[in-house]
Amino acid sequence: MAAHTRKFKPGYGTHKFGDDYWPGARPDPDEIVDRLLDGTSVSVFGLRRIGKSSLIAETRERLRASGKTVLWIDLQKHDTLAGTLAALLKALAENNGPVAKISKWAERTDFLPANIKAKVTSIIKSKIDSVADSDIDDYAEALFEQIGSELAALDKQTRPIIIFDELPLLFLNALKAADPVDQPKVVARLNKFLAILRHWRSDDVGVAMALCGSFSMPWLRREYGIDDEHLNDCDPVTIEEMKEEDASKLIEACIAARRPKGWQDGCTDALLELLPAYFPGVIQLAYSKIKYAPDASLSALKGDLRDKIEDALEEKYYSQFDRRFSRYDEPERERAARLFKEIAKASDGKIEFDKAIQILSAQSQQGDDQTGRELLDFLQSDGFVSSSRSRGVAYASGLVSAWRSD
Repeated sequence: MAAHTRKFKPGYGTHKFGDDYWPGARPDPDEIVDRLLDGTSVSVFGLRRIGKSSLIAETRERLRASGKTVLWIDLQKHDTLAGTLAALLKALAENNGPVAKISKWAERTDFLPANIKAKVTSIIKSKIDSVADSDIDDYAEALFEQIGSELAALDKQTRPIIIFDELPLLFLNALKAADPVDQPKVVARLNKFLAILRHWRSDDVGVAMALCGSFSMPWLRREYGIDDEHLNDCDPVTIEEMKEEDASKLIEACIAARRPKGWQDGCTDALLELLPAYFPGVIQLAYSKIKYAPDASLSALKGDLRDKIEDALEEKYYSQFDRRFSRYDEPERERAARLFKEIAKASDGKIEFDKAIQILSAQSQQGDDQTGRELLDFLQSDGFVSSSRSRGVAYASGLVSAWRSD
């Protein structure tokens, strides 16, 4: 790991990579790099603004520095598979990918009608990445399968690694844009797309991927029927809080870049005490509230600045939990609240796995725990808890305990 920088220019909500990446963030990007280079795909899902995008952006840069081609496909603005197809073709074209062969196939195949051939050719030639043409969606499966065939034909060393950022938003956008009567057809297409991506990750094609997002895939399964089982081959990556020492050094590096007025000895420790969790984004958000303050002394940190930081945490982080928790029905919220209270009461901040299942189960009879397991899965995917049969069930981070205040 690189040595800690002496100065750090904070930028809440922006990707940090290269010289701007904070080396104390966890996990170490090299862990992700090693997996992807080994052909193991990863999934990175979780709350917004806790460091997912910076982790993956830094992973991308380190992969490229090693000589690997990396395609970054940002899906948050797309609501059709046509748009995803265009973004992928553009990325391939910009990285010496086999777009010429794909174009020739599209021109020669009898499967595609003339108007679709013309549209695909236009997408490839113009390198546009924003297409909302639902006509192409009817043929997207065949087009993606052909791309997979061309990727499989590449030498292993030149085969790209693909990062799909905000994957769940593609599904949400597509489902919201669809007429209700067409939703089953859209769900079927999206599930086929997930199956194709899984095939690409298999040994038959050999494309390693990072699938990322800030929305829960299990909820898409529950609400719409999106088959998140297609992601089970990916190694899940959890964004962890930094160690206190690294969090302290990040604050000091921010201060070195721009020292707030009145900053004095003891302020770093005082600011640390105000933070519910040691994520880089949380620290940068807090710093943004003191950066231009007329007074950032110890007394101010215990007064007005404390309130400003708390308000910012409420807006940017705790509100995420409010929105996610509101999706559960009332009985589920009641059972989840009982679980939260038990976790808060536990001396070590966790309870046994089986006890958690029992609390979350709709029925109290022994052995009837399916609803409890499903609810625990949702709570974990939404960032409320971390669960392990061996380690038990605990809050996922200090953000949750601060939000609950049990």
